[in-house]
Amino acid sequence: MSLQKDRLSWALIGLLLVAVGAAAYFILWPQLQPHLTLRLGDGVFTARVVGAEEYAKQGGIQPDVQLPEGHAVLYVHNSDGSWLVDMRKRHALSDIVWVNSAKKVVHIVKNASADSVSGTVFGSEKAARYVIELRGGTVDAKAIKINGLATFDESNTEGLKQ
Repeated sequence: MSLQKDRLSWALIGLLLVAVGAAAYFILWPQLQPHLTLRLGDGVFTARVVGAEEYAKQGGIQPDVQLPEGHAVLYVHNSDGSWLVDMRKRHALSDIVWVNSAKKVVHIVKNASADSVSGTVFGSEKAARYVIELRGGTVDAKAIKINGLATFDESNTEGLKQ
């Protein structure tokens, strides 16, 4: 085997290892993010926890991804506010729930997307500490109501508050 063929073989092996490593990273990364169990209405959800810094960086709700049933994203903020959610980049339907520091539901938007009749930017009418993103239709299916309580372990969110 010539030296040139040997170098080409090692380059291909290296490229294959990089591709396998990148695929493993993208598959495992969501599982390595903080998660918690969230109870809201009649539902129990596995919630990925996102801190205020990441929320601001991505401009609110995560990019156009349809959440699986039984999953949620809990956005944790370090203070109370209306926390606007920009849906311009989103075409998947999402239910958005704002929860105050006492874990009481203060505002709900159902089936929000970039195609929503009521606009593309949504905010709570009352101060909230948490924003919860759910799959579209979940609020009605799980009987989530204003003044209902969200239950989750806050100790899983402490490191995310800036």
